[in-house]
Amino acid sequence: MWVRHRLDIGWRDLLVGAVKCLLPLDSDRLQERAQSCWPATRGCIVTLSVRSGFDLLLRTLKLPAGSEVLMSALTVPDMARIVEEHGLIPVPFDLEPDAAYPSIASLTRIITPNSRLVVVAHLFGQRVHLAPFAEICRQHQLMLVEDCAQSFCGCQYGGDPLADVSMFSFGMIKTATAASGAAICVSDRQLANQMQVLLQQDPIQSRHSFLLRLLRVALIKCLSLRMPLAIFVRCCHTFGLDYDRLANNAAKGFSPVQLMRRLRQQPSSPLLALLIRRWQSYEDDVLKDRSAQGRWYGEQLGAFDNDGSNTWWQHTHWVFPVLVEHAQQLAMALRFAGFDATHRLRMCVISPSSAGEPTATPNASRLVDQLVMLPWYHELPDHELLRMAEIVREYHGRPLPESAPHDSLTAISDRRPSATYPARGRWDRTDA
Repeated sequence: MWVRHRLDIGWRDLLVGAVKCLLPLDSDRLQERAQSCWPATRGCIVTLSVRSGFDLLLRTLKLPAGSEVLMSALTVPDMARIVEEHGLIPVPFDLEPDAAYPSIASLTRIITPNSRLVVVAHLFGQRVHLAPFAEICRQHQLMLVEDCAQSFCGCQYGGDPLADVSMFSFGMIKTATAASGAAICVSDRQLANQMQVLLQQDPIQSRHSFLLRLLRVALIKCLSLRMPLAIFVRCCHTFGLDYDRLANNAAKGFSPVQLMRRLRQQPSSPLLALLIRRWQSYEDDVLKDRSAQGRWYGEQLGAFDNDGSNTWWQHTHWVFPVLVEHAQQLAMALRFAGFDATHRLRMCVISPSSAGEPTATPNASRLVDQLVMLPWYHELPDHELLRMAEIVREYHGRPLPESAPHDSLTAISDRRPSATYPARGRWDRTDA
């Protein structure tokens, strides 16, 4: 049994973070150092989470009650709730058919005179071209926010310059995780300064709270080892517990109870120190290897189409989803074979706020129903990856086609020459 997504943090970093909780630290100096890790071309605010940063943005903007925030239909549940807490209306726009990128046509249809903000989420490690979204926002005088929580690719990239705000997450299961924390990169320096001033009025996260979170990460990391995970899953089956639900709950950042109060905290000094350590030491080669691994694996699934499409321009393969008609059955088949696959997501489809049609976002709803998340981390052995690919192919009862439409989730390629996959298990690092 292999863990679905191994935590991207080492034991040494966890130990350093825990020790920092016991030492006196200069919070103001750490804030400056953390901000300097990101490109100087934009203002950077370090927050407790992306949700904290998004709430901070809305608190600073003070949009009129009843204003509409147009959001990618598939997102984490709390994002829409934060919008509603500000007296605003979250309005979802759909995804493209059988794809994980937002639909321009759907966005265009829902814009009204009350629209003020557009939030585009980059999902599963891919980064979508923002140019068409930016053009629409310019025409209608809307602010463009990109949610990069799942698409971090190094601090040298502070977000698309076409976006007014770019949000990066370093929560528990994210790339370069520090157990929590986020970087909010803002093009408008005046807006960034206003957000920083408002943030400084919030209470500071307690060191005790951050230390408990580090201990939680350590526990999950222990359970992700092969033998403990197998025992844990077997216990869940024995006692009738829902493993998917337990795993997802363990990775949650905040409880729904008193959400806004918990969001509105400054990151503690130990968290800032750990974020700096992670940002400065994270190796780009890890991301390059993971991207090459993802492209290679797409080839093994027989789902590539190098047609030159530029729907999205880079993919770090943070996770590996596949889209199938009977997702639950495939997930169960993989489980029986010893692979920790799941068809459940921590994300949800935003419900239309008006009394509109319940099928306003049918593509996003179908995607949630048909997604299977494969176990995916860099250390997964070569032969296990190949065995898992064979099970996915066999599940369909026939080999997958040599190529598939570029918008299929299984057609994961960044339109560059694919990496080779030597038998010794090292990924070719030819990608930029």
